[in-house]
Amino acid sequence: MQYYSASSPISQIRANNFLFEFDQCIDELFPSHPFDSGISIDNFERVISEYLAMSISFPYIQAGAIYNNYRLTIDENNDINKNVEITSAIGSFLVFDEFGCYAQTQKFGNDGLRNLTNVGHNFHSNLLRRDIETLLGKRVKPVWSDVTNAYLSDLLAALSDQKLNRNIAYMIAFENHANRMIMSLWNAIHLLFNFPKDSKLSYFYGHVGGESPAEAFHVEMTQRMIEDLVPEVDVSQFISSCIKEYTANISWCERILSLSNSDKRIQKDA
Repeated sequence: MQYYSASSPISQIRANNFLFEFDQCIDELFPSHPFDSGISIDNFERVISEYLAMSISFPYIQAGAIYNNYRLTIDENNDINKNVEITSAIGSFLVFDEFGCYAQTQKFGNDGLRNLTNVGHNFHSNLLRRDIETLLGKRVKPVWSDVTNAYLSDLLAALSDQKLNRNIAYMIAFENHANRMIMSLWNAIHLLFNFPKDSKLSYFYGHVGGESPAEAFHVEMTQRMIEDLVPEVDVSQFISSCIKEYTANISWCERILSLSNSDKRIQKDA
């Protein structure tokens, strides 16, 4: 099995060039996000229910991938490699953050650790539940459709695949896409519900609003992994891999929009 642990690691300058080139490619290939124009009052509840399912699932999947990468390595009687260590460090922080633990320690220091069991308040997915209830006036259940379940299964497989640093490519693509997707959702909510872009919607404000939006840091943190793990000679191939993985996330958004529109047609025909 082939793993990358960059014996000739990419320089920071080249890494910055990579990040710029990757963003340029995404802007050219996907000048808009499906949520920019695909969300309406009629389909919002179905789309956000699928999105909620993804939000709930992500930290568990990321944690599972950390274990899978460790397990694969020891099953082959290999020492823990740099890919496993770095993706575990970054992945663990993403889980820590998604469960609201990082925010507690930022606000209260070590005293915030006493609040970690307040999961109804801390978990990002529960922040999203409250935002949805604010918008719709009711609680909605997550929808794990076949489309979303397949997407989440593919997500776990990709994050668990060290070969050619596929897990790194997916982490970079996932966080880059998440930043754009959440911003598109927030813009759509602002237009559909005439809701101000402020802290009243805590999930959206925390991720892409305010002076220090969390998602921007997630993007930068995951992208910095390439400095340690991607060999200089493989940068072009790695960009292609990142674009491929980004496309998988876009495809999921397109498919849940299609599902929601199918629901609407069925209701009209009934």
